[in-house]
Amino acid sequence: MTKNLDLVDRRILDELQADARISNQDLAKRVGLSSAPCWRRLRRLEKEGFIAGYATLLNPSAIGLPILAYAQVTLENHHPESVRQFDELIAHRPEVLECHSMSGPNDYLLRIVAGSMEAYEHFLSTHVLQTKAVRSVNTSFVLRTKKFTTRLPLEAGATGTARPRASACAIERPRRAAMAQLEAGSSGYQRASGGRIAALRICSRTRGPGPAAAGASARR
Repeated sequence: MTKNLDLVDRRILDELQADARISNQDLAKRVGLSSAPCWRRLRRLEKEGFIAGYATLLNPSAIGLPILAYAQVTLENHHPESVRQFDELIAHRPEVLECHSMSGPNDYLLRIVAGSMEAYEHFLSTHVLQTKAVRSVNTSFVLRTKKFTTRLPLEAGATGTARPRASACAIERPRRAAMAQLEAGSSGYQRASGGRIAALRICSRTRGPGPAAAGASARR
């Protein structure tokens, strides 16, 4: 896969993340291209793997799946057969939306949906905990979702070309003009700064008993 994304490529991807059903004609207008070049860029982005696919996002509660849980799973061991058993389990269970191999005291993190607490307990006791490779499962349930998005921050991505930096002359000219204004006795040269600092603190849990804790704090 090529690692080069120019500004127009990023704009195309960003527009598609906002509305994957947009027509090529409307997409071209939004990114400042004619239809044919826009179509060629889109096909290239698909071919080179920047676009993994297109999907429709459903409302879980509307279709009867209001329970969202994150399960931390620890295996008995890391023998190939144990890993194979676990991989086979999650591959065939539609309740498991995501599975990530994790660092830390637990082996895997699962994102699971269910129709009710009873349905989740049934899935856990009859499928996950019945798998010989699984030693323990610690579950945290989502009470309220503050943010959910599938839109990736393109400006923060590692791929692509960096934005051009302003030259030293371009920075120095307004600085010299401001200093000249200041020396002339003007009071119009001011600079203000401000902002917020946010800190996230995460407390991980060991394999022993006790609830996991996670918190976030922010100060202005």
